[in-house]
Amino acid sequence: MLGGIEMNSVIIDCHSHTKHSPDGSETVLDMCNRAAELGIEIYAITDHCEAHEFSDNGISMAIQNCLEEIDEIKPRFDNKMEILKGVELGQPTQNISFSEKLISEMGLDFVLCALHQMKGYEDFYFLDYYEQDIHELLTRYFEELHEICEWGKCDAIAHFTYPIRYIHGRTDIKVNLENYYDKIKSIYKVMIKKGIALEINTSGLRGPLGDTLPDYQCIKLYHDIGGKLISIGSDAHRVKDVGKGTAEAIAIAKEIGFDKITYFKDRKANFISV
Repeated sequence: MLGGIEMNSVIIDCHSHTKHSPDGSETVLDMCNRAAELGIEIYAITDHCEAHEFSDNGISMAIQNCLEEIDEIKPRFDNKMEILKGVELGQPTQNISFSEKLISEMGLDFVLCALHQMKGYEDFYFLDYYEQDIHELLTRYFEELHEICEWGKCDAIAHFTYPIRYIHGRTDIKVNLENYYDKIKSIYKVMIKKGIALEINTSGLRGPLGDTLPDYQCIKLYHDIGGKLISIGSDAHRVKDVGKGTAEAIAIAKEIGFDKITYFKDRKANFISV
């Protein structure tokens, strides 16, 4: 047990992907069935939509199809589990017209934003970090993330320290995030002002990184400057990963001093006490 939370207590997971994401393969129903089996009370499907890949007036058929599937299967889970219609919207400020169109027209409960690929770069997944100036890369990353938060039309920021998943998970390069705390605090202040939640993403716990994104100290930094909105997400792309690490994430949040977890329904913040 950590922080008073039983480690097998899985109650919420607000970041998951289905076959409607390019890197997913499972059906909406299969993912929801697994969440229900685990006793999850609040479950969000947040398939990928990379804004920079669309025209200004484009539409994501993948997201539309996903949301239609959610509507179709939701009645099966009445009185068992709240299923939320979400999206993981990547790089929204690289195509603001598309991003705002998607948000206004799709009837979403939850908009989770991420920065997977900076302007002029490949996705962080594909970068060779030994060929990068790591300080410049992270400086630019936090600057563009700041821009996304200033735009502010999202509910939470996914895996806040996303590049660390690959820098620390795949190389022997070590980054001291304390060197970026001024930039991180500046972003947090914007998030607090605009009511944007910080996600504790647990995907790193089941990979080479072996840690949450962001890590304990970065989460504590958010708390210490007045942050109150914490979202929890497994970032599951497969049935077997639904809910993984979320009990640990809740325990971390509680130990730091948070007494509630945030989820969004109809784009409004709701809370579960922990």
